[in-house]
Amino acid sequence: MQDSIHSTPKTRPLAVRPGEVLKQWSFVPYVKFRARNNKEYSSALELLADLAIEERWHFGKKADPKNAFPILDSHLRYTFFKLKQEKRVLEFKSGRIGWATFNTGLVDRLYDPIYALFAHTTITLGRRGSSTISASQERASRARS
Repeated sequence: MQDSIHSTPKTRPLAVRPGEVLKQWSFVPYVKFRARNNKEYSSALELLADLAIEERWHFGKKADPKNAFPILDSHLRYTFFKLKQEKRVLEFKSGRIGWATFNTGLVDRLYDPIYALFAHTTITLGRRGSSTISASQERASRARS
């Protein structure tokens, strides 16, 4: 009689692409909304671009209306991934609700850093969470004047 060794194949955890880590943690709104300053934005990326020092956040001469900030979007997602790897994303979780904040690496017109604040929850309308881009909006609006 021959001994047989049964082994179950080892399964690897599903690898998450670096650019998808932020999307797994939170929902980044790419829809119109009204900010605290009562200005309407097409997305959180437009608000972030408005807060940051002026930069061209698209390829080519004109922005694609379907994706007006591809460079900024990529910067935000990969910065989150890098900082998460370095354990430089401040996270707080209590039950099903959590928060994460990190320095986006961007600065406003007064060169003050811009931080992103993300809410993580599994109970908001089937989405993972939402995000808020935070900076000294008062100082940023004064700098634009």
